[in-house]
Amino acid sequence: MLKQGAGFGVVGIVASVLGAALSGTAFSPGGLRGYVVVGSAGFAGNSLPWGAQPLIGAAFVGFVVGAVLGSALHAIGVRVTGDRVVRAGSVAAVGVLGVLVGLAPALIVVGSAFAGASWVDGIATEYMTLPLYAVCAVLAWVSAIVAVRLLMTRWGDAWSARTVRATAVAAPVGGACATAAGVAAAWYLGFDTSAPTWVVVVTVVALVLAVSFGVARRWAVNSAAPDPGH
Repeated sequence: MLKQGAGFGVVGIVASVLGAALSGTAFSPGGLRGYVVVGSAGFAGNSLPWGAQPLIGAAFVGFVVGAVLGSALHAIGVRVTGDRVVRAGSVAAVGVLGVLVGLAPALIVVGSAFAGASWVDGIATEYMTLPLYAVCAVLAWVSAIVAVRLLMTRWGDAWSARTVRATAVAAPVGGACATAAGVAAAWYLGFDTSAPTWVVVVTVVALVLAVSFGVARRWAVNSAAPDPGH
């Protein structure tokens, strides 16, 4: 339990620090106001002071959220680490990285909006942002599959094809679960647009995706024998 909790905590640190950076809170002077665009609606929120403090705070929050979630999942029997054959943790990490690459355009827009970049005003309409989110969702799905496929090729893995197929299914299912979890986290925090809320939501989404990919890998390995020749 401690190992999985610590592993999820590390993932939480990475996701939360990335979230703080994308939100502009680590690079904007103190007192600036960010603006989050969702369709045609906007919500303003104060940013934290510039410097290392926002990143340190984000890392702490991310570790705590990740460690609690990882330990809770271990307690109910969902385990994605510790097996040298399954190596679900590695697959989960690569899958999340693939999703991040696919979502990069949307994350840049949202992060720039938080930072108050003027160029975002030109696309801050429902006619531009909603198609952007849709396209990035497809890109995230494709990128996750490609990333896992490349990892399987590098390993010469005996369950390569099954893992890729499981990832293809897990990505949209995990994305839906991650979105629901992110919305739930935001609701619990009052839909506040401050940096701590952003960090918690990003961390929760990343961890739910990691669980989805890890479980998909474990299912792929445990559901059938290795491919012939392995």
